[in-house]
Amino acid sequence: IASSWSHVAGLLQRDEKRLKKLYALPDLSDSKDPLKSEMLSQARGDEDPPTYRGLITRYGEKERGRLLQLFLIYSKAPRGNISKDMVKLAIEDHKAKEKAEERKVLAKKVY
Repeated sequence: IASSWSHVAGLLQRDEKRLKKLYALPDLSDSKDPLKSEMLSQARGDEDPPTYRGLITRYGEKERGRLLQLFLIYSKAPRGNISKDMVKLAIEDHKAKEKAEERKVLAKKVY
C-alpha cells in the first residue's frame, strides 16, 4: 500500500487539489478504516483465481498497479471515501493498461 500511495503522491505533485484529497483520506473517510481493508481484501477481478486473497494481502506487481489505480481514481472522484465501485474500476483500469502494454509489445513484433 505504501509504495502505491507514495507513487501516486509523486504523480500528483502538480495537481494540488487531488494531492490534498489523497492526503486527507483519513480525515474524509466515514470510518476508522479509511482504506476499507476488509473490502480490499475481498476484491478480485474476473480473471483472478478463487484462491486470490484480495488487494492488500500480497505484495506483487499486480496488487501495486491496482492500488495505484485506486488511489488515482479516489483522488479524482467526488466522494470522500473509497467505495466498492472505485475498487472495481481500479481493477478494470489496471487490466486494460496491462492489455494495452501487451498489444504494444505485439505490435512492435509485427511492424
